[in-house]
Amino acid sequence: MQKLIDVLRLQREHGGILEAIGGFLDAFDKLRVGNADETREVMERLATLQSDFVEHVRFEEQEVLSRLASYASVILTRGVILELDGITASISELMEQLRDLADGPLDETALMFFQAKFREKMQDIRVLVEDHAQKQDVILELFDKSIERES
Repeated sequence: MQKLIDVLRLQREHGGILEAIGGFLDAFDKLRVGNADETREVMERLATLQSDFVEHVRFEEQEVLSRLASYASVILTRGVILELDGITASISELMEQLRDLADGPLDETALMFFQAKFREKMQDIRVLVEDHAQKQDVILELFDKSIERES
């Protein structure tokens, strides 16, 4: 239960930080030269943003990432394998459908329907592969940053 609460807190804080940045930028855009009150408001907003972000980083590093670290290899390995298994199963399903098509002739309308459905499923597979690749890019980018920091 605590893990869920932590995840919800992280998500809420990310949203709050993004909202605070928007509020800061709104105040900053309205800033006029020589207006001390507006300058003070902008400085206060930035100070609050900084303080909130520092607390968020503390929470994420000390309470969330430390717990995640012990499960990181399992999360990555199982997550990647589950995604790859899903993609493989989807491709196998399409292969089976093609075999069925080869077993019996279809009329023109049935063939067009089959092609449309097949294309739709192939597009779904494309999205799965793109999403998978994007996640791996993030993981590899984080890995590269970690290695650079160690060097």
